[in-house]
Amino acid sequence: MEAYASDNFCGRRNFSKTHHADYTAVEISPLAADNISLPERRETANDIPSYMEHESPKTGPPSASLKLVVIPRESSGLMQMKEKTFLDMFKACKLPKYMLYFLQQNSFIFYNFERHQPQFSWEEPGYARSFYLNTAFFVLLWSFDDETLSTRAIFLHRAGEQTTFGEVKRLMHTHRSHIADPRMLALVSAHSIIEWTDAEIRGGV
Repeated sequence: MEAYASDNFCGRRNFSKTHHADYTAVEISPLAADNISLPERRETANDIPSYMEHESPKTGPPSASLKLVVIPRESSGLMQMKEKTFLDMFKACKLPKYMLYFLQQNSFIFYNFERHQPQFSWEEPGYARSFYLNTAFFVLLWSFDDETLSTRAIFLHRAGEQTTFGEVKRLMHTHRSHIADPRMLALVSAHSIIEWTDAEIRGGV
């Protein structure tokens, strides 16, 4: 199934001819937990895969961290990134290939890829606990390394929508104390949807 998902994804046109030299990235670490806001940085396309690799285990207690890269999309839904850059980043994040099927199908779903699930070949090396979340506003893919407490995330705008990430980043800062929990980005996403729903209800009154 993983081979089918990977081949099907790579065999279709998912990437725009327009791509960027660098991309927005956000990082949270315990040392930056008290910042007033989360500073954005620009990572070059060539450096993104190495930037998104999980931390190597160290002696002593692990120190939680989170890195997230934002990928813009065209109105047609095509990602503005080279296919090779995306797949190298995907692999660096230790995400399962089956997740590419969800991405290809644009599935509105929240799925937790736990380890030791035979149908996803978890016995093969290179995968971390992973999550896929597709909402009406954005798509989030992320992995969590239990040994190092590091989270690596890919944020995809909905087709043609480029304004959502600012709100998500604000809520990432609000909930930054939970970076050691693999479900932090699920909490952030739920919070953002609740805020939007609340605003729509108030606006309609």
